[in-house]
Amino acid sequence: MKRIYLMKGQLPYFLLTMSLSLNCLTEDDFKLKAKSICRQLLPSSSWKRASADQIRCSRIKTGKSNRLYICELMSYDGVNNRQQIEYHDDGLLSPVTTTTTSISNQSSLITELKKSQVQNKVIVRFYGSEFTGEGNQYRSISDELECRILDHLSSIGRAPKVYATFEGGRIDEFLENATLATVDTLRSTPYLRSLAMQIAQFHALQIELPEGDYYEIIKYFGTQCIPKVDEHLNSDLSPGERELITEIRNFVNSDQLNFIFGKMDNIDQRKVCGHFDLNPTNILVLPSETPQGRPTMDTLLIDFENCQTSFRGLDLGKFFSELSFTENNYIAARANGTSSSSQISPVSDAKIREFIRYYLTEWSSISDDFDPSIDNENNLFKEIKFNLMLALLGIIYWNVSNPDFLSKKLFNVTASRIILYQQFAKRWFS
Repeated sequence: MKRIYLMKGQLPYFLLTMSLSLNCLTEDDFKLKAKSICRQLLPSSSWKRASADQIRCSRIKTGKSNRLYICELMSYDGVNNRQQIEYHDDGLLSPVTTTTTSISNQSSLITELKKSQVQNKVIVRFYGSEFTGEGNQYRSISDELECRILDHLSSIGRAPKVYATFEGGRIDEFLENATLATVDTLRSTPYLRSLAMQIAQFHALQIELPEGDYYEIIKYFGTQCIPKVDEHLNSDLSPGERELITEIRNFVNSDQLNFIFGKMDNIDQRKVCGHFDLNPTNILVLPSETPQGRPTMDTLLIDFENCQTSFRGLDLGKFFSELSFTENNYIAARANGTSSSSQISPVSDAKIREFIRYYLTEWSSISDDFDPSIDNENNLFKEIKFNLMLALLGIIYWNVSNPDFLSKKLFNVTASRIILYQQFAKRWFS
């Protein structure tokens, strides 16, 4: 397979520098900044001539790593169409009335938009958020490397286009009619098949990425969280919070990490180009049409800031852990940092194996390194099973060690991960 070197000289988009401090900005400040950036950086004269009042700006509230805003020119004379979209209070991408050009020959929506260069609506992304800090201090790769990955993927129709970059963020293509995936959607066979193919294609990319040692990171946070949880218990807590955090302390002191590592002998694992943030808020569902006019759906991965070279079982294990939180308002629960045991529904072994079969079928057709001794259903199931448990432990330990554990009420989401871990452990190891 040809190795793709994403060099700086390959960038076709704007690399412009702007001074941007996100400290102490209000929501209105961010919207004004987003409008100003669009007027300055987008090459269209329509954007440059527009006043701030002629640009509508709405925040997408589902993401936790970055601040995202949809900016749209209030009046736009497109060549083939004019599209309207309603912005709901939840900030989701929720199309309600659209008139679009026909998409034939199974060409994807993203390709069609690029051909017509529809730029009346874009997404302005400010790196970082209230949760991750200015610039997103928890990202795995640099902003520039993520843009180079996006540029390559968009060139083959597998990611939104980057229109411009600026210090502290970028402007992305807005995909009309795209909606965020849901847990129920991704558990259904058509979407699970589509997503398995997309992930296999991404894993097969030969991109130079940093190589992460996730196991060492888990061990580090595992040691850090033990004294931290005692520190949390010495804080001013309500009786309910104290009871919950005491349960968390009992779990982190139970040496689950060595228990899982002790079960992992003689597992052959494959390292791949991994996404490492596969959850419904980072997966788009795109509508398209077959030549017969019968609607089908496609999926698209977004947000590549956590990409690295590591074990595919970790990438897929984390995905199935996120897919184990039911459609009981997953996105709202994620945004608010809350969850309950009623929202937890571990993905069945049958559903994981169904995904694996789609994944391996695609992998065998595109990878020059297909190895039946590793790339088989039983082995990949083992990879996913053990790494799912380790991914959950990593999230639990990281949350407990986080300085915002109390202020952001991370003990709620931590407790839900412990419940999920225990349910999988009972299924697989009891």
